[in-house]
Amino acid sequence: MTSNLDLEHARQAAISAANKASEVIRSRIGTDLNVTAKGHADFVTEVDGQCEEIIEEELAKFDDSIYFMGEESTNFELVGNQIKIDVPNTCWIVDPLDGTSNFSHSFGAVGVSIGLRVDGELEVGVLDVPIFGETVHAIRGSGAWKYTTNSQSPIKLKTIDSGNHFNIFATSVPFRYPEYIDEHMELVRRLLTKFEDMRRIGSASLELMWVAQGTWAAFVERFLKPWDVAAGGLLVREAGGMVTDFSGHEANWLTNGEILGCASARVHEQIMSLLD
Repeated sequence: MTSNLDLEHARQAAISAANKASEVIRSRIGTDLNVTAKGHADFVTEVDGQCEEIIEEELAKFDDSIYFMGEESTNFELVGNQIKIDVPNTCWIVDPLDGTSNFSHSFGAVGVSIGLRVDGELEVGVLDVPIFGETVHAIRGSGAWKYTTNSQSPIKLKTIDSGNHFNIFATSVPFRYPEYIDEHMELVRRLLTKFEDMRRIGSASLELMWVAQGTWAAFVERFLKPWDVAAGGLLVREAGGMVTDFSGHEANWLTNGEILGCASARVHEQIMSLLD
């Protein structure tokens, strides 16, 4: 069944589902929300759940036999300093509202992220950015593309390595795991000796998208979940970049929480040299 999936139709189904979820997000940003805590510094709103239900229903219209892995309905565990989570060989991997904290504070850096894994390979990635009016998508082997509300045709994305002191990297702080903050800030200090500057946006899917479109040269982070990175990681690869975990493995980043999304092999090698 899985080897015969029509990936173009899957992409269109994911775009449709993401667009519908984005309509809800646009209508609710800046309104009163019911914000509840899932854990330390980890929040969810009723909009997260509503959007996940919309996406699951829409994707089931394409093929209801494909397993659905959504952020609001999937468990994980932390083992040492790595996330451990089982990802089926064939499944949708969905973050219905990436950047919930941003959203709850009326900051528009949020995205709807949908990835499709087929027989162990990420094949489709779709990211809808509701407040910016952008939809970015990729099929493995076919490049990464962006539509905007003002564009008449898709824009092909390409990563850009502008050289050490004109490259920006993005990262976060492991605020949910404060025992690792000092270690991560030491890595940030090292990175700042090699890059122009850093950014911290609070939405992994958007930060990977900005690597894919050449806005900055790298995204470096730990403790992420598959739904945070599935679509964005494929976008970076299809735009000509390189994606691995902190050990340089090209597949484990989807399941162990570590990701280096880099504009080029040179940037990747440079960051790897700074890791312990």
